[in-house]
Amino acid sequence: MRTRTIISSLDDVHLAATGAPAPRRAGGAVRAVAFAGPTADTLLLLTAPGVLAAWETRGGSVPWRREFGVDAGLASLSVDAADLRRVAAAGPATGHVVLLTLDSFKADGSDVAASSFRVGVVAATAGRPSPTLHTAFTPCGALALAVGREVTLYDPETGELGPAGGGVGGAGPITRVVAATRAASSPSFTDLLFTAHADGSLTVWRRPAGAPGYAASSFAPLAPRGTPVVAA
Repeated sequence: MRTRTIISSLDDVHLAATGAPAPRRAGGAVRAVAFAGPTADTLLLLTAPGVLAAWETRGGSVPWRREFGVDAGLASLSVDAADLRRVAAAGPATGHVVLLTLDSFKADGSDVAASSFRVGVVAATAGRPSPTLHTAFTPCGALALAVGREVTLYDPETGELGPAGGGVGGAGPITRVVAATRAASSPSFTDLLFTAHADGSLTVWRRPAGAPGYAASSFAPLAPRGTPVVAA
């Protein structure tokens, strides 16, 4: 960042992700990127239609790739800040979630553990857009699932969903999980989750130690009502 110099470049993303040149109308557009995996210089590339690849930015190689299919609609990536080997790929419109543990990258992919589940997402109706799924790893190691105005915790160890917590009245549908952190000043820890909403508001969710899920504690409008706010 200080030198403003390009230190690594991937010219053909589709070729790197699939191992084959892109045919016409094949897509190949990058949907999400994230640094994750066993080394700090590994960049994950999620491309259409549902291909996830690992790019070693220092050496330039692509040691691992996997196709999850177009039906999953995968378009976002979440990485566990406490363990960069843990990744969640999600389909915002389908509710499909793939959990991966990237211990290393063998050619046969045997060292990448993957499991999947699905969250109910209501179909869009006339004049009413469908709520979309947004995910984030939390300090307790669970995966926060935000759909509509609710937040639910998924435990990757047990495969269980916690109770859904509803947002504070007045907030619009969630458009992004901004951050998941832990309050350092609490005598017993409290996990915090911040969500942005379509009406320009921000909600703070709290999960005290031992609680099964988050509860909305406060929200504040950060933009005039009617201002559209979309995920970055």
